[in-house]
Amino acid sequence: MRPALMLLTCIVTWLAIGEVIAAAPEAKPSQRSKLAAPVTIPKVLLSKQGEALCRVRVGDKMPAIALPQIGGSETKLDAFYGKKATVVVFWKSNRFMAQQELRDLGPEVIDRFGKEGVSVVGIAVKESEASAESVLKKAGAKFAILIDANGDAFAKVGSEKLPRTYLLDPQGKILWFDIEYSLATRRELKQALHVVTAGPAAPARK
Repeated sequence: MRPALMLLTCIVTWLAIGEVIAAAPEAKPSQRSKLAAPVTIPKVLLSKQGEALCRVRVGDKMPAIALPQIGGSETKLDAFYGKKATVVVFWKSNRFMAQQELRDLGPEVIDRFGKEGVSVVGIAVKESEASAESVLKKAGAKFAILIDANGDAFAKVGSEKLPRTYLLDPQGKILWFDIEYSLATRRELKQALHVVTAGPAAPARK
């Protein structure tokens, strides 16, 4: 076949393909959303070693906890539960990632989800009120902090790994948690918060 004829054949073929593509109906947004996988609360996956450090898991209710609040008297944890969800963080000041999480919770959780009914509570494990206040001031953290001076409250949920982050429903049931703080923790927590704030508020606890 002559070069000129081959070129003409290729051009005609590409034009025909373009017309077929242009004629194909575009999927409507509703159809595209049906094809996409539904967003859900991330599944908690732990190693056997990690499992051994947990006393409560997804589906369990957060144990009853009452501790002194910074600048206040002893208060029950459930007094801070949000209308849609609550993020509870057990932390210790000598853990670098705990300090990072305290810095992140304001802009990434309170500022983005606070108006949607999400609250944040920190529990300082084996910290004095003075040491906890010093860390919070540096982190710019402005949410309720309870002082677990002897670590008894943390012992109700697990051991060793800190910081530890729990996402609770309005009744205190654990929806998701992590025993570290990493980029994956931040991503999964945001995803879980998007899920719980998308639906109607759960009934208030009795």
